[in-house]
Amino acid sequence: MNHYGVTAMATFIMTKRLNAERLFFTGISIAMVVVVFIGFSPTYFLLKYLHGTTSFGSKDGANLTPLVHVHAVVFSAWMLLFVTQVSLIAKHRIDLHRIFGLVSTLVAVAIVVVGTETAIMAGRLGHHPPGWSSRAFLLIPLSNIILFSGFVIAGFANRRQGDNHKRLMLIATFGLLIPPGARIARMLHHTLNFLPAGPIGGMIIADIFLMTLVSFDVANRGRLHPATLWGGGLFLVLQPLHIMFASTPLWQGFAQTLIG
Repeated sequence: MNHYGVTAMATFIMTKRLNAERLFFTGISIAMVVVVFIGFSPTYFLLKYLHGTTSFGSKDGANLTPLVHVHAVVFSAWMLLFVTQVSLIAKHRIDLHRIFGLVSTLVAVAIVVVGTETAIMAGRLGHHPPGWSSRAFLLIPLSNIILFSGFVIAGFANRRQGDNHKRLMLIATFGLLIPPGARIARMLHHTLNFLPAGPIGGMIIADIFLMTLVSFDVANRGRLHPATLWGGGLFLVLQPLHIMFASTPLWQGFAQTLIG
């Protein structure tokens, strides 16, 4: 094969890989929005239509405070912005992607602030899943927020390296699937006995999305992308550590200080 033939083949392979990545990232971003909607439908989005109860046990939504509504708006905005950003890249609208990137940065900051305040307020009110204490459970949302912010910062720092950037932002968003995933796990627990109800089930659902990224990298690239390897590895390793640390006297004392 001559030089032109090699170049044409390389271009074809690169184009095929890029098309596969656009399709994959678009599909997985939409799937994440679906998980969030399903997970929070009985307790928030479709509360009145499904005759469900809020996470705090209210059937009429009376205890959905303004902070909870702001929390829902901010986190939903991130999910919708993520889909928008992926779609803009797929359509080669880099100019709009950069503009929305500034908006996404502001929303990410809001997630950290509002998410932290909401978690601490829930702890003060004694809200926690069955089998957890308020102090132990507080570590889960707070650690997720810290992990989210770390991956977003890393993603922003790698914004000129597209492959790194989109994987880091995707892994950051995986962490936001744990709360709705926990609710889905609770819904399915009696049907799928292998899926623990509550936060651990939510982690497993988030990990399924991570494994989908791992499988895609291997199938499309023949190996794991470094951002998937290191970012995904950190995402997985910290989960059991969070669970173990939540019951230690050190965390229990710190959580009590936060809750008051």
